[in-house]
Amino acid sequence: MNSLLYILIFFTFISCSTAKSKTDNLIRPWTKELQEEEPYNYPYVAHYQKDGFKLRFIAANHVNDVGSATFKTIRGEINKEKVDLIIVEPFSYEEGESPSFFTDYSKNCSKVKFSNCMEAAYLVWLNLKTNKAPYIGGEPSDMQILEYIISLGYSEEDLGYFYLLRQIPQLKRQERLKKDYQKQLGKYLKIISKRLQLKSKLIFTDFLEWYFKNQKTKFSIQNVTTYEVAPFNLKNSMFTQKMSHHISLYRDKFIVNLIREKSEKYENILVLYGGSHHTKQRLALEYLFGKTVFQKNFF
Repeated sequence: MNSLLYILIFFTFISCSTAKSKTDNLIRPWTKELQEEEPYNYPYVAHYQKDGFKLRFIAANHVNDVGSATFKTIRGEINKEKVDLIIVEPFSYEEGESPSFFTDYSKNCSKVKFSNCMEAAYLVWLNLKTNKAPYIGGEPSDMQILEYIISLGYSEEDLGYFYLLRQIPQLKRQERLKKDYQKQLGKYLKIISKRLQLKSKLIFTDFLEWYFKNQKTKFSIQNVTTYEVAPFNLKNSMFTQKMSHHISLYRDKFIVNLIREKSEKYENILVLYGGSHHTKQRLALEYLFGKTVFQKNFF
């Protein structure tokens, strides 16, 4: 009996490892050509169904407007049918099921009509009112990303300063960037350093030097856009774009394997992520759950 159990465990492990290896290889890096394959602009909903399992993937635009197409799509999907599990983008899987900090954040966002709040907060708040399904973050932990990026030859300072640069367009979009931004960004560096448990101290003046060294130009707060941290890995891509490419692929592999793992326990899963993630993951998801059925709501 024990021998049979060991054999079953062994083949289950081999099967899971094979699926992970296959899906990892099917995740594609982001390119403009890849985006042009999409039948619709974001947001849209991608449906998958196999052997009684259902997956809906909301490929969103990152916005903070209740009147936007992304928020309207979220409303439509959460009210469409009962789900067993929700997976959202902004925090790591290690935070656990339905973490109180994000539940509180979504409730506070509702008090200001989700002004300057992320779309995941809106989905979680609607879920609390209606579906009441457990929700989890789909991200790897900061420490997992740090370990991975160091294995590629980057430093812990590279990741810390990259995180700061990635934060700036969001602060600008949400109109939260202060006139005295140097001091504000210095505080963010302290938070990032604590999150990543870095040995070295991150300070804003060193960030400016790091930026000039790697981006080959002086830092200008007015000129920073999401393009600088877009996941490109071409010959002429920026240092930060190449970093973003590696981190993005690592995240997408993690997300797909998390969905695969949870599909063995839950029958109906709803995922809310930035649209480019679905574009890169689509072939892997089709390998696991069958052909994509696209749904576009024209508001």
